[in-house]
Amino acid sequence: MVRPIRTLDEGARRIGAGDLDQQIVVRTGDEVEALADQFNRMTAQLETQRRDLVEAQEDAETRRNFIETVLGGVSAGVLGLVRDGRIRAATKSAAALLGSDEAQLIGRRLVDVANEFAELLNQPAPTGETWPQRVGLTRESGTVYLSGRMGPGPGGGLGRRLRVRHDGRRGGDGHRDDSARRR
Repeated sequence: MVRPIRTLDEGARRIGAGDLDQQIVVRTGDEVEALADQFNRMTAQLETQRRDLVEAQEDAETRRNFIETVLGGVSAGVLGLVRDGRIRAATKSAAALLGSDEAQLIGRRLVDVANEFAELLNQPAPTGETWPQRVGLTRESGTVYLSGRMGPGPGGGLGRRLRVRHDGRRGGDGHRDDSARRR
């Protein structure tokens, strides 16, 4: 009776240490053998779940890399947002319009970066692209006006996409200032 329990104990310790490929072999024809079989089934399920998680993470990384590659070639200001308004992707143009760089924007809530977008973001998630809405970003150097459009995430997903562009105006006078486009 001691040997099968020791075998079960050693096998359980190896499983606990992460060795999910090993099997516990106990042939006693009683509850100890049934317990070893349960450990083997549980270990197989854990290994399957671990493999599925690794594959899902790899898929997510592949999609993220694809989105970054596509956005890297886009000259327009585009922000990819998750449902809670956090920025998951940004083009260089969007980052420049917000006075930041892409790396500083990722993971932050857009309203924390530019509270001026709160009204636009508080609208229900669109099923198609919205009409352009003018958003004034007020900073120390003055106000820059952007035209913002919301759209559904890639493939109509749960996220949202915000496309912004400088509308060529500064300040409240409404006069066009083409030099502001280059900022």
